[in-house]
Amino acid sequence: MKQLSKAPNTQRHSKNQLWMDELDFYKSAIQDRLKDQLTENKSQAVQPVIEDFQNRFLNGTAQDSKRIFIKNGLEDALKNKNKLMVFEVGFGTGLNALLTLQRAQEPGQIIYYVAIEPSPLPEELINNLSFIPSFKPALQEAFFTMHQADFNELVILHPNFRFIKFKSTLQAFHSELETDLVYFDPFAPEKEAEVWTPKNLQKVYHLLKPGGLLVSYCTNAQFKRDLIALGMQVDCPTGRNEMTRGRK
Repeated sequence: MKQLSKAPNTQRHSKNQLWMDELDFYKSAIQDRLKDQLTENKSQAVQPVIEDFQNRFLNGTAQDSKRIFIKNGLEDALKNKNKLMVFEVGFGTGLNALLTLQRAQEPGQIIYYVAIEPSPLPEELINNLSFIPSFKPALQEAFFTMHQADFNELVILHPNFRFIKFKSTLQAFHSELETDLVYFDPFAPEKEAEVWTPKNLQKVYHLLKPGGLLVSYCTNAQFKRDLIALGMQVDCPTGRNEMTRGRK
């Protein structure tokens, strides 16, 4: 498995916790602590930070992402299409991209994947994400390739999967993309309210083709009202208040 850099293995914890609920921990404390602690004994310093990070919000995300973004987003969007454009707001760990690549290996459909991320994850954490060992070696290799790829660089990771990422906030991102599916996966509204404004949602709405889908883990009532105000049909396909899906 090709890691970004050498890093210690971490114990996988059985207790699952949605990483979205704790994103403020990563955004502030994790980066500061890594910066301070990597100055001396790297191996000993990184280990407790990695374990704390994984305990809080990196375990259990694979099943959540499969249910929200793949089963109730990608699978729906792929119906009756041989080409699909996916736009992800918040590349983060890269899990959604990895799961999408996994699905793209099935024959018959080509997926173009565009992601934006203003704050890339530190290498020490990428190397120790708990979901990585659950994927086949070829997918693990592709996962690290996505993280290693330069921003603005198109990468063909599989004949059916093209990938490109931009280091940008949604506010600063300008594109003429025509996308079939949006993974709206930034920090939660209470942590990064500026991303969830009606103006930004309108920007995403205009990137969607007619009939296009937006899926998100967020169940915030205001978020749903803002999507409805744009003219989207909003539902929760799981039957529980655990995700939001909007159709243009």
